Amino acid sequence: NNSDTSKAPPRRRRINMIENRNTNNISTSEDSGTADRPSQRLLRPTPVQDVVAFTEASDAFLQTLIKALQPMELYNEVFEVTVSNPKEQWELNIHLKPGDGIYKLSIDLESNSLLFSSPISGSYTYVLCASTGEFVGEDDGHSLIGLLVRDL
Repeated sequence: NNSDTSKAPPRRRRINMIENRNTNNISTSEDSGTADRPSQRLLRPTPVQDVVAFTEASDAFLQTLIKALQPMELYNEVFEVTVSNPKEQWELNIHLKPGDGIYKLSIDLESNSLLFSSPISGSYTYVLCASTGEFVGEDDGHSLIGLLVRDL
């Protein structure tokens, strides 16, 4: 029946990076997160364990993000950015128009991670990758910056 004109937005598929242990090639798989063969495994980042290095990187990321969001806030009257405790266990909130939700990004110093919640993509935990210096998803290595660009 085509009388219902309201449709849910299309869902994005999660693409997981998979490493083949036999050939050391990296390929992508559009599956539910399980490897096709026992010789394949998901690539997981090696997180930075040093609290000082993590804190410095997360604080720098927060400042860069605030600077990048300022123009969006100026040109969107329903877009409000707030930061609580910018010098400690900070939390950044992006408030959208009523009904569209709130984006939340906070630091968790106990686990050296950033916690992100999006009304579009859901919740993820990010770590500072030791090899790239970028904040990436702890489960599959996807980029926090990439997700923010797609969602916002």
